[in-house]
Amino acid sequence: MQNFVFDIVPDSFNAMVLENSAKGPVLLFHWSENAGPCMKLLPRLVRLADQFAGRFLLTLLDTDRFKSFSNHKGVLSIPTVQIYFQGNLVETIHGAYSEKHFHAVIERAVAGKGSPRARQETISGLSASEHAGYRMKLDRAKQYVQNGDVLKAAAILDQLPPRAMQDPEIELVYTHLELLRMAQLAPPMETLERRCAERPGNARIQFQIAARHLVEDNFEPALGILNALQKAADVADSHRATRAKMAIFALLGEFHPLVKKYG
Repeated sequence: MQNFVFDIVPDSFNAMVLENSAKGPVLLFHWSENAGPCMKLLPRLVRLADQFAGRFLLTLLDTDRFKSFSNHKGVLSIPTVQIYFQGNLVETIHGAYSEKHFHAVIERAVAGKGSPRARQETISGLSASEHAGYRMKLDRAKQYVQNGDVLKAAAILDQLPPRAMQDPEIELVYTHLELLRMAQLAPPMETLERRCAERPGNARIQFQIAARHLVEDNFEPALGILNALQKAADVADSHRATRAKMAIFALLGEFHPLVKKYG
């Protein structure tokens, strides 16, 4: 490949993506050779890397080998392209969009390198000061969650605007918080298990049971339930289960054996 297209592994993420993003935009392509859309998008991105001749760096992460790492970065489906600039994730693009679409996105990213005004604005439309403010609130919410004060954490995150959810970490913490609130409102486990036996296909009851397991640190049964819900016919339930799993993975850390088992 060219000097500006590289395969990376989790151990090289900091050096290849974060450190290089201080010099200019870095695209991180989460891909798999077994996914047709990925194989359509790959040559488009490589052509663009050639056309831009080093004004951005293209890095490739094989999700077949490093799925848990991609999940930890908030990637729920492939192909996904994440754009990093000055050490921050500034945009996430899901799907195999056209070469013209990515050309326009990269043009904006490259233009942001030299413009003082553009340096204050991320590609996603969040200003640097807004992003910093959201991260501060996220850190406070995390502290409350760790201390078991769900109401205070919820009060902080509920005040964030919808576009703050463009930050994958904020979305994951918010999803974790939703599970904690669900567990608080759910009836006792004995009642839930009886209801589940009476209505085995009821996704809401199964989510409540998973949430109950989560607050009791019974991660494996919670992940087992969410794994089954991912295969649900209802797309919304499947997506919700995927988000919940990612939140638990973020809590456990990418090298936890349960992440490897259910990832």
